[in-house]
Amino acid sequence: MFNLLNTLFKIRIGFSISIFLLVVTSVLSFIICISFFRKVTMVNRSQEVISHIQDLRLCLKETESNIRAYALSKNTVFLIPTLDNQHQKAFSLLRQITPDINRNGVDDISVELLEIKINGRFKFWENIIKDPACFQQPACFMESNKQMNALELDFSSIIYTQKKILQERNRKYINNAEVLIPIILITSLMGIIISVFAYLGLQNEIKSKQEALSKLSLLKAELESKIQELNHTNDELDQFAYVASHDLQEPLRKIISFSEVLLKKHGGKLDNDGRVYLDIISNASIRMRKFIEDLLNYSRLSQVDSSLFEEINLNTIVKSVLKDLEFIIIEKNAQITVSSLPTIWGIKFQLHQLFLNLLSNSLKYSSPERSLEISIQYQPILGNLITDFKPHTAAVYYQIEIKDNGIGFDDQNEKEIFMIFNRLHGRNEYTGTGIGLAICKRIADNHKGFIKAKGIAKSGAIFTVFLPENLFNPATQMI
Repeated sequence: MFNLLNTLFKIRIGFSISIFLLVVTSVLSFIICISFFRKVTMVNRSQEVISHIQDLRLCLKETESNIRAYALSKNTVFLIPTLDNQHQKAFSLLRQITPDINRNGVDDISVELLEIKINGRFKFWENIIKDPACFQQPACFMESNKQMNALELDFSSIIYTQKKILQERNRKYINNAEVLIPIILITSLMGIIISVFAYLGLQNEIKSKQEALSKLSLLKAELESKIQELNHTNDELDQFAYVASHDLQEPLRKIISFSEVLLKKHGGKLDNDGRVYLDIISNASIRMRKFIEDLLNYSRLSQVDSSLFEEINLNTIVKSVLKDLEFIIIEKNAQITVSSLPTIWGIKFQLHQLFLNLLSNSLKYSSPERSLEISIQYQPILGNLITDFKPHTAAVYYQIEIKDNGIGFDDQNEKEIFMIFNRLHGRNEYTGTGIGLAICKRIADNHKGFIKAKGIAKSGAIFTVFLPENLFNPATQMI
């Protein structure tokens, strides 16, 4: 059993590790995918920024070329598109790259500075349109080149910065991929290996269980066969006991009858020794008949028919027993106190036999030093509170006590008195077969109950019987 639990524990651990590695692999793969998509997004954005810078540069160069052509030819066709349109286009392109320039700023370059330079450039071109001859002056030409070179330098710096950022992002992505991809491969491989071993272990466990189930089926079939044989043997023993007891009781009845007739009709012709011998024969025969009856009753209790269980009021049972023992109760001058008893599910004749034997036992072992007092009382108790035996923990039991102030017995014999044929006193002291209390124990067992005894020498005894309330009630379905 321990090996089975150990194997199942290992299989659970294996599958747990596999699932953990699968989760780790999935998370790492997700991280790589997210990183890749971010990298692609950033690359696209960097390329868009570079493209917008190139467009802005081209817009300014086209405008400058048109202005120069106009200044040299005075032909207004070179003013199409108009300077205002080009100005709006330039600022539209600048606004599209403004967040990137602010986020990834270049030293000495800002959006505000670019706006000033571009505005200055367009202001210069407006002056050229107003005075084209100005463009032919060296100072004016030098100023135009100076402004354009400054913007070109700024554009080149921005493009360089974007390319540098792009390279750095590529480097980080490659570094992360170089670390995470081997980890993913290793964890995936470990997960596969552990899963394979766990699967093989599970297969072996299933195979072992199948073999165990096959053996269990064989054992079950063998057990059922043994049970059938045992039931058949019990039936034969019951039949044998019945036949044997019947065959034994018949000659005993004749011995007793003829002994009584002989003593009655011819007792006067016999001397004292003859009458003593006849008394011995008669008493021995009566004792033998009682012994056979008790033995037969004990053997009949070996099998329990569930159909015999019914709802029984124990008050009715005890009243019937007291009526059966009426003469000996009067003879012993016994005082018997019976509290109101419960109703349980049981076998009527067995419960009658139980109380009959226990009360007969108290009456038999009364003390000559005091009047006999017997009390019968009970209390309900939950099964999980009983420690004397293993009850049905969810059931309600009735703890019934038969207490007397007779001669009692030594506590060291409290278990032996329920053994069949066991006697604490010799036949010369007290009559009996040594089977009565064994019958009580078997009846308690048949009702899924328990019986125990506690005695104090020369002071009395207490017999306690635990009987379930309704374990055998078909409506409760508790058995």
